[in-house]
Amino acid sequence: AQYPALGQRIHPLYPFVDAEVRYAVQYEYALSAVDVIARRMRLAFLDAQAARESLPKVIEIMAAELKWDDKRKKEEHSKALRFLTTMGLPDSILSEPTATKGSRNGYVNMQTTSDLNFLDPASYYRRGVFSAEEIGAILAAFSEFDVHGDGHIEVKDIQPLFSAINVPLPAEGIDAYLNAASIDHKNPGSSVEVEQIFDVLGDIKEAVNAKGRKPKGELNLNQIPTHRSGGGV
Repeated sequence: AQYPALGQRIHPLYPFVDAEVRYAVQYEYALSAVDVIARRMRLAFLDAQAARESLPKVIEIMAAELKWDDKRKKEEHSKALRFLTTMGLPDSILSEPTATKGSRNGYVNMQTTSDLNFLDPASYYRRGVFSAEEIGAILAAFSEFDVHGDGHIEVKDIQPLFSAINVPLPAEGIDAYLNAASIDHKNPGSSVEVEQIFDVLGDIKEAVNAKGRKPKGELNLNQIPTHRSGGGV
């Protein structure tokens, strides 16, 4: 771009940068983390899970601007988590430890690029299902089986691919998930696109976090009521 955004992103999936947090404090009278993630950037309305993952950076920046001590930072973290439960995130996030600078402990799908965190209930609530790290892990593993480099693998590669990224396969198998993604699973040499793999993994992730629900059909878990969505979700 001719005029690239200045600063560092507070979350890899969205364009908000650290300078916007400082601006919100200095010129828009933002006095709390909730002020920033909900009332200035609106990230909490756009993607509550991304807002949760952005809290450590937001709080550290605000602490530097407003001279917060560790006690205040912990209070801001707790208050922000309570607010995010009103945006659709599960109450289980309230028990997570306060993250310190440079640490991602307690935050969904930010732990590794080689192991998908399918079993964190809170990860199910992100708008895009997968974090940037998960997407990178899936694409990297897919490329290992994409021998022709054309964005396709074969049906016979699916099980080894899922094993490579530690996908918890449902007890009933994955045929229903493959059917839902329009994959001809009865033909081992049938071509599979990367988008179809994401569809299958998304359905498996939903089913795992929905306690064994079958793929497809409207899950509609923990929908955000209109009065809590700002009217636009």
